[in-house]
Amino acid sequence: MYLSDEILTRLEKMNCERIYCSRFMYEIVQINRIRAVVNIIDEEFEEIESHKLVIEDQGYPNNSINLFETYPDLQGENLKNKIKI
Repeated sequence: MYLSDEILTRLEKMNCERIYCSRFMYEIVQINRIRAVVNIIDEEFEEIESHKLVIEDQGYPNNSINLFETYPDLQGENLKNKIKI
């Protein structure tokens, strides 16, 4: 598994927890969105590219946000093909 795929998987899990808190703990905590920045760096720690992610409810409530479809540029295989190592 690519590191970028693991990051997307963990962000999806975090979003599930955000949705849970919004439904069952709304009187205590309200989390409307998750913001994350993924920086891709080279061996010299120079930034190659940066991706800003915003995860929030849009339109009719839907629990099936798929970050792999929403951010295809961050999928491991796509990054590998885009950035020649």
